[in-house]
Amino acid sequence: MLQILAVSKAINPVELDFLLRFPAAQNVNSPVDFLSHNGWGGIKSLSAMEEFRNLDRDIEGSAKRWKKFVESECPEKEKFPQEWKNKTSLQKLCMMRALRPDRMSYAVTDFVSEMLGTKYVEGKPFKVYQNVFIYILLRIEIKM
Repeated sequence: MLQILAVSKAINPVELDFLLRFPAAQNVNSPVDFLSHNGWGGIKSLSAMEEFRNLDRDIEGSAKRWKKFVESECPEKEKFPQEWKNKTSLQKLCMMRALRPDRMSYAVTDFVSEMLGTKYVEGKPFKVYQNVFIYILLRIEIKM
C-alpha cells in the first residue's frame, strides 16, 4: 500500500519516515499536562519540519483547545484545531502519532479507507489475520 502511494507521489517520504520511525526528540519535558514527554518529543521533531513549523508553539499557546482534542474519545474522527485541520491525511497521522498513539490503529484504518478505498479495510479481516498468523507460525517453526 505504501509503495503504491509513494510511487504515485500521494505521500511525502519524509513524513512517512517520521510516521514509521517516530524520531522523538529526547530529554524534553512536556509543558502541557495532556501530553507525555515522549509525545512532546514527537511534537518537537515535527515542529522542525517546514510543514509543521510552530506546531509546538500552537499547542502551548492554545493548550485548552488542544487538550480538548487530545482528550477526545475518538480524536481521529475530530477536526484538528485551527489551521492544522487543513493538513494532508498523512500529516494528520503524523500528529496523531505524537498526540494519541493509542488511537493509531483507528487513524490508519481511516487513512487507508480515504487513500485507497473502503475495500481495503472492510470485508475479510479474518483471512488477513489468518495469513499473518500462519506466517508467524512458519517463522517460529523455521527458527526452532
